[in-house]
Amino acid sequence: EFRRVLFRSYVQAEDGIRDLNSYFLLKEEVTHLESAKKIENLVLVRQIETMKNESEIERLKKVELKKAYEQIEEKNNNILDSIEYAKYIQETLLPNEESIKQSFKESFVFFQPKDIVSGDFYLHYRIGDKVLLAVVDCTGHGVPGAFMSLAGNNILEHIIKTQRIYEPKLVLKELNNAIVAKFKKGDDISS
Repeated sequence: EFRRVLFRSYVQAEDGIRDLNSYFLLKEEVTHLESAKKIENLVLVRQIETMKNESEIERLKKVELKKAYEQIEEKNNNILDSIEYAKYIQETLLPNEESIKQSFKESFVFFQPKDIVSGDFYLHYRIGDKVLLAVVDCTGHGVPGAFMSLAGNNILEHIIKTQRIYEPKLVLKELNNAIVAKFKKGDDISS
């Protein structure tokens, strides 16, 4: 009987050890699952934070891009306003079409700049019984051409009104000399 009790105790002990082993294995598995869940949750939280950061970066980029666009738009508007005013100034320097019609009855003026301002201009002068008409195409378009047309207009006006040169070939020669002198590199201030 003692052996039976001992055997039964041994079997129960073995069953207990198996149950204990099962318990520890189950506990270890649960711990691993909990750890895995925690890691998975941490990964998800990190992914969400990364997405939020990326979203914030994209939002900031859009804000910066919008700000840059607004600055460019403002500068562009300022430049266009300035060029439009330059166009007005340039047009005021051109002779009145009616004065040209007085000299040339069946005439018309077609002035269509490639850009807002032009490198082209025309002049009309009545000096006594003489009529001087110049149609000038300066090198360049836009703002550089407009500067050239202003320079050319001023030089021609000086040649005709101040120097009183009226012969076309002499006017052109004097205009050429004046343009070369005006834009000659290395000019000193005293000239």
